[in-house]
Amino acid sequence: MKEGVAEKKVPGGKFVRVKAYLTNECKVTNIVIEGDFFAYPPDAVDELGHRVRGAFMKDALSVSRDVLKGISFGGVDSETLLTLIEAALQKACGDGE
Repeated sequence: MKEGVAEKKVPGGKFVRVKAYLTNECKVTNIVIEGDFFAYPPDAVDELGHRVRGAFMKDALSVSRDVLKGISFGGVDSETLLTLIEAALQKACGDGE
């Protein structure tokens, strides 16, 4: 099991952390997004983790992008989250599959 973590303090003082968990073959087992922000619908961030489960790293980024399009955020924007997701995935598996 591999883990990658990316975090950032965004303008306005909000803190965001993304943890990516991948198998040794670089398949995603979970992505966890934590921090000082709000998402609507509230369970949408958890849904992201479910939707990417089992995907290879490159596919997980594409799925993440699609899921984030349907979420409204307060305290962080979707591009920042996508950048952090990509960084966490790369820290876990490098260039991956």
